[in-house]
Amino acid sequence: MTTVSIVEDVIKAVDENPPALEALRSRLLTRELLATPARVADLADSHANLADSHAKLADSHARFVETTQEFMAATREFMATTREFMVATNERFDRLESFVRSIHHDVGVLKGHYARSSAETYAFSIADEHGFDLKRALARTEIWAMTRVSDTSDISRDVLRSFSAADLVMLVEDADGADRYIAAEISYTVHWNDVERAIRNAELIARFTGRPAHPLVAGVDVNERVRKFAIETGKALWSQLPDRMVQAD
Repeated sequence: MTTVSIVEDVIKAVDENPPALEALRSRLLTRELLATPARVADLADSHANLADSHAKLADSHARFVETTQEFMAATREFMATTREFMVATNERFDRLESFVRSIHHDVGVLKGHYARSSAETYAFSIADEHGFDLKRALARTEIWAMTRVSDTSDISRDVLRSFSAADLVMLVEDADGADRYIAAEISYTVHWNDVERAIRNAELIARFTGRPAHPLVAGVDVNERVRKFAIETGKALWSQLPDRMVQAD
């Protein structure tokens, strides 16, 4: 019998006997090779699962990108709306602040005018309150004239202008019949700058006229610093004006 015939007989035998085929395969192939078809099948299943997962991931990523873009667009729209609201709100507040500032200024002017008018009306009473007899309140031209007949070379133009605009200057007579001056600064609520102007004006009047001059502040109310450091220390005289702006007739 030839080798070819033997091989053909073996092939015929294993084709007709599947168990013999399996036995032959087990003898000829290693365990790893025998497991290869199953592993290939598992790998194919894993690859299919991976492809499916990748497709799902791609779909989720696409939805995420779409949602993110929608969110960013909504955020930009919200920020634009917010900016418009803030701009409009700021404009309203600016107008309101301007309106309140205007009212405050107008009320301040009204109060100041009322205080000065009251001081002029009660000038005789103010002088009497401090032991003097009022001779007259100086006209604005008389106050200005003091600066024209005196050496003012060492006084700034701003100080001279402020002095000429003094609220009230009174010529008074003391208990001995001697003439004196009262330099009064008047505000609804007296502050420290009123004291400084009154003291400065009194010093200039004494210099220009050669007569004693007393600084005085008058108002409806007084700043606590003025009360403590000017009035109580005697740096300036104080006269309280009646608050008829808030009193009924």
